[in-house]
Amino acid sequence: MKLFCLGLILTGLVALAPEPFALAEGAGLDHVRSSGKLRFGSDMEGGGPYAYPDPNSPREVTGFEVELMAMLAKDLGAAPEFCHGQWEMLLQLLDLGQSDIVVNGYEW
Repeated sequence: MKLFCLGLILTGLVALAPEPFALAEGAGLDHVRSSGKLRFGSDMEGGGPYAYPDPNSPREVTGFEVELMAMLAKDLGAAPEFCHGQWEMLLQLLDLGQSDIVVNGYEW
């Protein structure tokens, strides 16, 4: 019963959120396919194991979610493009159309 009530509460909160999954103009899957790039927003500062500077090449980013985005981009026929942002600002990257997806252990 507790799980059922929790589920109802969470469903209600999602329903009340102001456009929780709104896309910026020109964003979305069509944009990824037409641009040939999957831009993913992440914060590599303290981002291991998700996204962090490659120890052998600090200008490059590596990690679980970087590899995951590379596989997703390949499946979509696009190239992955890392878009760095501070963790608390990642949703703004998405809202402004500066990234197509937010990763880095981000859930909401």
